[in-house]
Amino acid sequence: MLVVPTYTGPSKINGTGLFAKRDILRGETIWVQDPSVDLVLDEEDQEKYKALEKFFWENSRGEVILPMDDDRYTNHSRTPNRLHVSDYLDIAGEFIPQGTEITIDYRYLCRPEDWSPYF
Repeated sequence: MLVVPTYTGPSKINGTGLFAKRDILRGETIWVQDPSVDLVLDEEDQEKYKALEKFFWENSRGEVILPMDDDRYTNHSRTPNRLHVSDYLDIAGEFIPQGTEITIDYRYLCRPEDWSPYF
């Protein structure tokens, strides 16, 4: 669940992106896993939500997560401003000015066989 104010808009990276609605300080928490917003999907649920598969990510415990808030619009960057600290926490890796697109390195959010053909 996103814990900082954000909005979505056109991205220079890809399609729709997630943007900071206010300045975000380095080290500030951006996201925490909340089961009421970040669904943990079993195989049956993965089939049920198949149309949203591009938004799935897999944590280090092998759980497939589907964010139901605007976090699903966070785009990939090899030089992200958001850091994935653990399966439960993401923080700002640097100062993120208001209006800046929030990015994360997808390589930390999925199995290597899922991203290696693309990165």
